[in-house]
Amino acid sequence: TKNYLVINNKKKIYTRCAILSTHAEAPEILKTSDLELSSNGFVKVSNYLQTIKFKFIFASGDIADIKDSFVDKSGVYAVRQGNILKKSLMNFFLEKPLLNYSPQSTYLSIIGMTASRAIASKSFITVKGKLLWALKRYIDKSFIKKYKSSVSVTERNDITEKIEPSNYEMQCEGCGSKVARVVLENVFKENMARGSLDAERIKNTNNLVHTVDVITSIVEDFYLLGKIAAKHSLNDLFAANAMPLSAQMILAVSQSYSTIQSRDIMQIKEGAESILKDFKLPLSGGHTYSLEYDKMSVGFSMIGRKNNIKRINLFKNKKYKIYMTGKLGSALTISALRQNMISGKYYQEVLSEMTNSNLNIYKLFIKNNISAITDISGYGIATHLKNLLFRYENFLGANIYIDQILMLDGAKKALDQNVKSSLNEANKASLRHDISILSTKKKLMNILFDPQTAGGFLFITHTNQIIKDMKKYNIVFSQIGEVSNSHRKIKVY
Repeated sequence: TKNYLVINNKKKIYTRCAILSTHAEAPEILKTSDLELSSNGFVKVSNYLQTIKFKFIFASGDIADIKDSFVDKSGVYAVRQGNILKKSLMNFFLEKPLLNYSPQSTYLSIIGMTASRAIASKSFITVKGKLLWALKRYIDKSFIKKYKSSVSVTERNDITEKIEPSNYEMQCEGCGSKVARVVLENVFKENMARGSLDAERIKNTNNLVHTVDVITSIVEDFYLLGKIAAKHSLNDLFAANAMPLSAQMILAVSQSYSTIQSRDIMQIKEGAESILKDFKLPLSGGHTYSLEYDKMSVGFSMIGRKNNIKRINLFKNKKYKIYMTGKLGSALTISALRQNMISGKYYQEVLSEMTNSNLNIYKLFIKNNISAITDISGYGIATHLKNLLFRYENFLGANIYIDQILMLDGAKKALDQNVKSSLNEANKASLRHDISILSTKKKLMNILFDPQTAGGFLFITHTNQIIKDMKKYNIVFSQIGEVSNSHRKIKVY
């Protein structure tokens, strides 16, 4: 009660301040299991942190007692066992030797007192003082920091000004793991000068095009990963006005038991086929290989047949408008989610954006004879617009209105907190001579360089029929600007 303690419903102890301190107690549910337990009711494990009866079950921390050892129920032991457990679990799957855990005989305990002092105890030595309080605060804050965002907002401002994607502590995945554009400009100069076509014509054919696209594991659900990768690859054929004819999968999986690899590959395959079935397009083969780390990459080599669409006719008296479909900010949203900087409720929104089929959009491109198209992927909407303008010599520049660009709600929250993808600054640097920022809404600018995975399309047209059709099919789209014949830059207002 407020003024006293009651012991065993009988004895009362009157007090002005009570502190209750108890030892760790094993959960009752362990008694109903087949696990071998210690005399105290905890899970009995070996020095490998394996349970005694079942080699495939591991336990560590307060839930476990190590056979023939006495280890206090202390965070010191639990934390150090955690690293051993992580490595042993990986080694178990890879059939490698497990790590042996040897508990330390003593450990340092620091308990805070009043007046900014603390008492420290280790073995038979006990001391107190203000310096120990400072040490305790440093140790505790350093530990807690591991469970926060990898860098503070101040540190993030310093880090994200670096152009090299490898300088970022958190590497983006999916299409955000692309090699920086400056590398491709140095190696594949001819392709880049032509506007980096979404799919290339196959030599000695009239209307066949070929594309290859691979993404790293942006999500941990392998079925969804297969869907995203298939949609992402099909986008290249759609942007080339081509009907998919052939698809082969390129798949890198983590090293593990064959049964596990079979399960994972099956989920990826079924996810991909759920997208490809709309085109009656089977997977005709491919290539698989193992990686030594716990990441996957999924991609496709695809061949398509170009539809009979005339290249856009340029009429000087027509005003060419620039449209986008879908919403931007997939890398921003996922980056912010992984750094625990925005609510998890935004995860479903970005998943839907990456998995929803673009079949109806493709059909409307064909119906309305739209040829000036590109998909919006890893190098951001600004770079893809620059490529699209390159392909048409009469298109000089563009005026873009930042308020008209559709963004995921999670991306808006991420931009508010100055989150950037690891490819953001490299994308921005590649456009430094081609873009002019005139808008005062500086916080929104990074949406122009955010790498999209399995996103929407950019297209240019002067007709309105496709706009009516898109409204009819409830397709998300926006007019974001118009082509300019008076300047050669991408001007952002």
